Amino acid sequence: MADVATIVTGRWKENCYVVSGAGRDAVVIDPGGELERIEAHVAQAKLNVHAVLNTHAHYDHLGAVVGVAERYGAPFHLHPADADLLVRANFYRALFLGEDTIQIPAVDAPLADGARLSFGALEVGVVHTPGHTPGSVCFECEGELFTGDTVMARHLGRTDLPGGDREQLLASVALLAERYEPATALRPGHGEPATLADVLSRLAALPEFQG
Repeated sequence: MADVATIVTGRWKENCYVVSGAGRDAVVIDPGGELERIEAHVAQAKLNVHAVLNTHAHYDHLGAVVGVAERYGAPFHLHPADADLLVRANFYRALFLGEDTIQIPAVDAPLADGARLSFGALEVGVVHTPGHTPGSVCFECEGELFTGDTVMARHLGRTDLPGGDREQLLASVALLAERYEPATALRPGHGEPATLADVLSRLAALPEFQG
């Protein structure tokens, strides 16, 4: 089973995950900020960071991507359907926060639905789950799902932001329900972990949810 460290970053309390397996091979998922804390964990655990994997391209998940990628020589992976959101990340950051800009990373490796990515002894599966954004994905790693903002423990991801689509999001959650066991552990982009069963029980009250 993979070792998962959660580093909560920024005003929106975004979950960055440092996921490592046998041989201390590791990936960093959604490094939204606080690069020093990420580096401290990597150093303390003596990890070999192979890649930066982003579930989507909203600014609160991007703030430390360039720092992590440069520090460890780790390529940045993102689904190509979020390319437009990526280049506009600082516009939305200024609109919502009025804060300084972040460095926008270049995508080194486009993600594709169904891909199986190998990083040393660590293997990560990619599931395209559009709805929160066009290029949102979930990452499957050793029995756990890293869901980004597709679904949180207590609610679905937002669809009122640019690129959001509620029908797509509901279809994506139904896909997860069909593909994975109810006991599957979820690691969302914000908030506490849950199981797929926890999420589906809360969504059952939604008349339009067909999961």
